[in-house]
Amino acid sequence: RMGEIEAAIGIEQLKKVNKIIKNNVKKAKFLIDNLSNLEGLIMPHTESYNTHVYYYFAMQINNKIINTSRDEIFNALKSEGVPIFKNYTLVHLLPMYKRKIAYGKNNFPWSLSNKKLIKNQITCPNAEYLNSQTYLAIPMCNYDYSRKDLKLIVSAFKKVWKYFIKFK
Repeated sequence: RMGEIEAAIGIEQLKKVNKIIKNNVKKAKFLIDNLSNLEGLIMPHTESYNTHVYYYFAMQINNKIINTSRDEIFNALKSEGVPIFKNYTLVHLLPMYKRKIAYGKNNFPWSLSNKKLIKNQITCPNAEYLNSQTYLAIPMCNYDYSRKDLKLIVSAFKKVWKYFIKFK
C-alpha cells in the first residue's frame, strides 16, 4: 500500500510523464539512427500504429551473425562506460509463480486454468534464451542522457563492434 507522501510524490511525477516519454522517444530514435548499421545488433522496432515509452532501450544480439558471445560484448561495452544491462527479471521464475502462491490456499489464479504445466513448472524457453544469450538494454529510466552522453554511447558501441565484428 502507498502512503500519503508516496502518493503526493506520484501525483507530481505524473505531471511530468508525457515530457519524459517524449524525451525518451527522441533519445531512442537517436540511438536507433546511429546504431542500426551495426551488423548483428537488432534494434527495437515499433509499428507505426503503436507507441513505446523506452523505459529500457532493449536490443538483441543476433547469434547467427555474431560469433562473439553476448557476455563478451556486454563486458566490452561496460568497460567503455556504457550503462548497460544483460539480464532482466524473468517473472515466471519468481517464487509467487514457481510455488503458485498468490491468493488464498486454493492456488488462485492458477486454479482457473485447465492446462497442466509440465512438471508443474511454468517454462518460457524464448524468454529464457533471450535473457541468457541475446538481450542487452540501456536503462533510459535511470539517467537523463544528454546528447553528448548519447554520442559517447554510440561511439563506444562502434568501437566494440569494430573490435569484434565487421561493419556492413
